[in-house]
Formats: sequence, structure tokens, C-alpha cells
Amino acid sequence: VVLEHWAQRISSSLASHLADTFTAAILAILESPKLDLRLIDLTGPTSLSQIHRWNARPYPINDVCIHHAFEAQARRYPNAEAVCSFDGALSYAELDTLASNLAGELIAHGVTRGVLVPFILSKSYRAVVGILAILKAGGAGVPLDSRAPHHRLQTIVSDTKARVILCSSEFQHSASAIVSAVVVVDAVLAVREHLRSHQLQDPSRPSDPAFVIFTSGSTGTPKGSILEHGSLSTSALPLQPVLNMHSGSRVLHFASYTFDVSIEEVCFTLMHGACICVVSEAERMDDLGSAMRRLGVTWAELTPTVAAMISPGDVPCLQTLVVGGEIPSQSVITSWALKVQLINTYGPSECSVTCTATDPLTPKAHGAHVGFPVGCRAWIVNLQTSSGLVPVGAVGELVVEGRIVARGYLNNPALSKARFLSSAPWLPDDAAGPSSLYLTGDLVRYSDDGSLTFVGRRDGQAKLHGQRLEGPCCIFGSAYR
Repeated sequence: VVLEHWAQRISSSLASHLADTFTAAILAILESPKLDLRLIDLTGPTSLSQIHRWNARPYPINDVCIHHAFEAQARRYPNAEAVCSFDGALSYAELDTLASNLAGELIAHGVTRGVLVPFILSKSYRAVVGILAILKAGGAGVPLDSRAPHHRLQTIVSDTKARVILCSSEFQHSASAIVSAVVVVDAVLAVREHLRSHQLQDPSRPSDPAFVIFTSGSTGTPKGSILEHGSLSTSALPLQPVLNMHSGSRVLHFASYTFDVSIEEVCFTLMHGACICVVSEAERMDDLGSAMRRLGVTWAELTPTVAAMISPGDVPCLQTLVVGGEIPSQSVITSWALKVQLINTYGPSECSVTCTATDPLTPKAHGAHVGFPVGCRAWIVNLQTSSGLVPVGAVGELVVEGRIVARGYLNNPALSKARFLSSAPWLPDDAAGPSSLYLTGDLVRYSDDGSLTFVGRRDGQAKLHGQRLEGPCCIFGSAYR
């Protein structure tokens, strides 16, 4: 097949893939004239070979527990600043001691390896202590939204079979209405703050759950993604250089705890030896730029909606801005790209928060461009059957493969079976052993350099300020409120 194309609009590489697809279609029709057109495999040898080369890149597996990585940093740099909050500061050694002491209290309440611990925490240095304490006790954190309806909180806690909730003092009453055993972070730390570090018998394994993140829809039945320590650690390792987070970074802690980005802000920061900068709830809403400047924030991850509310001139200390959760507008890209290292990311919570990232954007970059896979492989499958790959340049459903993929959905085997796979007919024959695959439901396409462009959703899901909303009834309910 000879294809003439407009070189200013279509690259030679993409034109080659189009010719390859056209050839594959003709050959399939000639071979089986009565074949349903929807079942024709349009991926020719040129596209298939290229896709396999892109996905042949190795990704490192970092099977360690999150708190073990933190403890290694605390031993290496005990006096380094771990938390700089509006209400106090902690060194790595101080944070380690407080978290161990609080973990001892959780263990006394029955928390051990694999136990799910819901938590309702307000922004504070104590919240960082609380999250780390859950992991040190062997438990898995389940963030709850203090603003959510009582019945939703009850549904989630019932799903976790939790017997104890960890909370800040202002949420003690609402937590006590859900379970009888409540551990109040403020109260425990007031008693244990000056004690020597509690010696823990740590049974945790990288295959244990670290967090269960529930979708943010406010109606219907929420589903919780089970994220293992090893999955999150495997995600954190390659993201460090890509997102420019290092031991000298001062990382803004902005995201709500029910938003999976908070795991990056807290856990990934501590794993990399950086400092968590905590702003108050009031500052989050009304004075974010000033708070970032006061805390000396150099690294932040925000939704484009929030990024648009801040002027680059208000935060001269900021060096890296990561955006995600929604497509950034051209105005956001233009205003930030020349001032900071601006990086666009993509990732559902089922894939350990972030699974693709761009190189630093230029002012003319397109917001739908979400970059290259990080710590995983990215396959794009046929929308009709999911049993075959689509050609380079065609739109299909994104499937993420790798250790970063969640274990599945909590107490939902049917949905887990439908969305999480261990094998697929289109995987290369040389794939070693079973794989972890997640069907994202997101529509994407390959660019001719192997990067991904986001196109949309294949279902009724939408996002509001980066938060997932499940289905039209949920969207209506959230908008109404």
C-alpha cells in the first residue's frame, strides 16, 4: 500500500501506521468476507512490533513497606525536617518516635497485620503521625471524608469490618457514632509525646495492604481499591526523578485524604527523605499562595482548577508543579510552563496514584497529552472485545500492567474479576509468569513516540475538581449539593 499524506498534519511515522492498518483490514476482509467488521484485527505487523518495543522497557519492582523506607530515612538523617506544619514541626527522628508510640496504642486496640483502620483527620502534623502509625502497627489506612453523609461513612466502615477508627479530636463524636472504639490522635500524643520510642514487633510484608481508597461518588455503593505496600513503593521509585522530588524538596500537603494524591504528598515524600509542608484547612480554601510562600514550598501537586487560582508570582519558591486529575486548560499551561517545571500526570487510584507523566511542558503543549508510562506498561485494547490491541494512533481502552496495579476491590469479587486481569491474549509470548492488569475504562491513543493522549471515558464517569464521580445520578447529586 502506498499512502500519500499531508506532511504538515500527519507525521511519516503515523502515516506508516495508517498504511499498515489499511493493509491489515483489507487482508482480513479478503480472508473472511463474512466476518463481523467489529471483530477485524486492525493492528498490522508494523504497529504491533512498535507497541511491543515500547512495552519492552523494563520497570523496576521495589517490594518494600512504606514505613520501612521511611525508617531508613530516619536512621540516615534523623535531624532532617520531616514535617513543617502551620501547627508545629517534626524531624525524622521525632516523627518516627511519635508514630511508633501511637502505633503502640493502635496495637493495644487490636490493630495488627492486614487490619483496616478508617481514619478521619484534619490537616496537621498530627495527621502525618497518625497515617504513619497505622502503617507501623501493620494496618492499612482507609481515609474517610468528614463531610460525607453518615450513611456513606457507615457503609465504608462496615465494608472494612473495622473495630477502631483513628481521628482528630474534632471528629471524635462522629467517629463514635460509627464504631465504639475510637483512638483520638491529639489525646494519645498529649500523653505519649515525651515517651521514648515504643518498640514494635513489625510483621508487615510488601504484599500487605497499605491503603484502601474508596471512590468519591456520594451516591450509590462506593468501591475500595486495595493498594499494597509493594505496589505503592514500586510506583514511588521511578516517579522520584520523573517528578523531580528529592530529599531537598519541600512538598505541599494540600490534597484531601480521600484523594489518592495525598498518599504521594505524605508517604512518597517521607520515602524520599523530603519535607511535608502542611497548610491549615483555612489556608487551603482562602490563602493557599501565601501559605506556600511562608512554608517555602518547592514542590506541589494540584488539580488544574486549583492551579488556576494561584499566580506564579505569588509562589516564587515553587520549582515543580505537577498537575493531574483533569485536563489542564491552555491558560494554565501557558501561565505556569515558563515559571516552573510543569508536569502533567495521569493515574487512577487502582494504579497507585500515578502511572503516566509528561516531560516538563512547554507553553504550547496540549493538555490532553499525559506522557509516558512510569513504573508500568501501557496497552491500548479494542473497545468492542478487549481481546486485541488497537493500532498506533487509534483510540482504545487503556490497560495498565505492572506491580503498581491494585490487588482488586474490597469485598467485590465480581467487579474485581471484570477489571483486574492476570493474563490477556495480546500479551507477548515471552511474558514471564502471571501479570497484574487493570482495565481503566479510559480512552487513550498512542502518539508516534509512544506517549499517550487522553480522549475520554467509555462509561458515564466524570470528575469534579479531580474527584471521581460514578454515574449520572452521582453527578446530579453532587451538583445539587
